[in-house]
Amino acid sequence: MAIDHATAGSLNASSVQTGTLLPNQPVSMPIEPLGLEVAGAQIFVMGNDAGTDSTVMRFASEDLEKPARVDLDFTAFDIALSETGDVLFVVGIQEGKPVLESLSSDLKRLGKLTLDDDLVWPTLSYSATEQLIIADLKSNKKGLLFVDIANPKNLRHAPRLFFDTSIGISEVWWDPTSEVMFANAAQSPMLITVDTSQKRASGFLAWRSTSENPSPLAVHGWTGAHSCRKGASSSFVIAASLTGYLALVDYEPISQSLDTLSVVPGVGKKVENRFYEHTDIIRPANLIASSCDQSVIWLGYQSRPEIVQFSRAQNSTTLDKIGEIRLPFVPTDIAIDPSGAFAVAISRERRLIVRYDRRGENDGTGITGDPEIRKIQRLLSERGYPVGYIDGIAGPRTYKAASEFAKNKEKNAGKIHDLNSLKSLFAFQ
Repeated sequence: MAIDHATAGSLNASSVQTGTLLPNQPVSMPIEPLGLEVAGAQIFVMGNDAGTDSTVMRFASEDLEKPARVDLDFTAFDIALSETGDVLFVVGIQEGKPVLESLSSDLKRLGKLTLDDDLVWPTLSYSATEQLIIADLKSNKKGLLFVDIANPKNLRHAPRLFFDTSIGISEVWWDPTSEVMFANAAQSPMLITVDTSQKRASGFLAWRSTSENPSPLAVHGWTGAHSCRKGASSSFVIAASLTGYLALVDYEPISQSLDTLSVVPGVGKKVENRFYEHTDIIRPANLIASSCDQSVIWLGYQSRPEIVQFSRAQNSTTLDKIGEIRLPFVPTDIAIDPSGAFAVAISRERRLIVRYDRRGENDGTGITGDPEIRKIQRLLSERGYPVGYIDGIAGPRTYKAASEFAKNKEKNAGKIHDLNSLKSLFAFQ
């Protein structure tokens, strides 16, 4: 039995995916790198030197040579790059008081603001109205702090958004088509939706666990992100280390619900909990980075020198496994250029930075498996027959899914047990 031409239509559409990114030589750093921001040819790294205050470095060349540097007079906790890439914002603590400083892309100081709040571990996100949102990993019942950044030389407080942030907030992003904000909880595996027009939490997406100290979710939300507002996907990627799932999730504004579009099982790794320094807050077990169009997605681990590269298939809701990358170190942070042209990883312990570049325009080399099997897996997954990884390798899950699909199409269909019977199930043109 074969699927008719109409059924197989999605299989016949061919598109070349980006292969696994290729590494350059690691480069030593004079600081302990802690955080990353990338855009265009620019890479910004925040870290600590010998003292308690922090340093920001800017790499403008592909070989990571001759970086610019500015030493700050406070301890930095997070950085965020403006949509145009010409202003960098740094939040930190100075003499017990939280501060926000703006720097030009060549690291000249522009403005500074002492924040009206008591923060333990501040984080930066962008709002939908060209304002910075400052949250705190620790419990903070004062809600989210907003700062007007229209003039980087004159940073000003803006009205707060009040809702229960007692479980801490690690990052925030927006749906570009509605007045809904998403907040990733810092102390629980939970994602919160906030109706900004009503100024209240409107929904939750939580992963249950029997663990007393579950790791929070790792989320990459390009929805409304500053550098991806134009033409970005409205979906975002979540790694739940508790269940070992990587999920593609979308927000449905009419029903005000979070819809899971695709789930990749088996990506979890058993790791010991790691904590943010001088706190009892557990770090997410995973690291996630993505290009705007989700053609390049990196899933990393806080305790392993590994990256698994995924891609959202064109005109599809499935996540394909492209391949695995062995890093020269356990990553402290990872980042991908919004266009997907390159990625960067840093190591605090080894004081190293390494850049990974695209193989070539429309170069599909370095992708695991058989492209035809990959298309079959994608179609099965889209129709509700889980195959595990969409990786072009026909394993037991793929054969089981194909057999169930064939049986539902034709009651007397035989079991799919080899490549010939698998491929003959589909009418490729």
